[in-house]
Amino acid sequence: MRDANIRGEKLTGWQEPDAGVCCKTNAAGENHITQLAFALNNLDGPLPDLSPLVELDNLSACGNNITGAFPAFPPSIKTLRMYTNHMSGEIPAAISALTSMKFMSLGDNDFTGPTPDLSALSSMTDLYLDCNHLSGAVTNATNWGSYTGKCFLDASTLLEKCSKPTDNTFSCPLPANAKKTCHATCK
Repeated sequence: MRDANIRGEKLTGWQEPDAGVCCKTNAAGENHITQLAFALNNLDGPLPDLSPLVELDNLSACGNNITGAFPAFPPSIKTLRMYTNHMSGEIPAAISALTSMKFMSLGDNDFTGPTPDLSALSSMTDLYLDCNHLSGAVTNATNWGSYTGKCFLDASTLLEKCSKPTDNTFSCPLPANAKKTCHATCK
């Protein structure tokens, strides 16, 4: 196995960081897909419902041309790298059921609407929602100060710039920790 860096994130334990499928065999002798890595592979179109992949814990499909709405994922998902695509619509409220999530990068897409309530995702350490079209109030229900890694709600302090000319526009006031910990700004 080897390590790789994509957008400054260290990926460990991947057989092939940019393309590949990893599986494991459970105690009953059943094979399950645990990782899908398709970053930078010119994928085009929407993702299917991935919830039947009950052991999937890592998905890396950043830097493609993935379109459509946010798909359903199994509760086992821990790492989700979907940045720099063309996904659209609102980030669904069902995301709050993904309580195993530790790392979620949905930045640089075309998501709209409010920030989702992520308060149930107590294992989350890193969150990237920057470079979308999210707007409105940032919910106080989310514990924005709990992130131990990196958190960006907009690109106001990122060294990298959004690939499109717009970014999230949040209403003021922001929860104190959202501004401090997640580098958010409001208008």
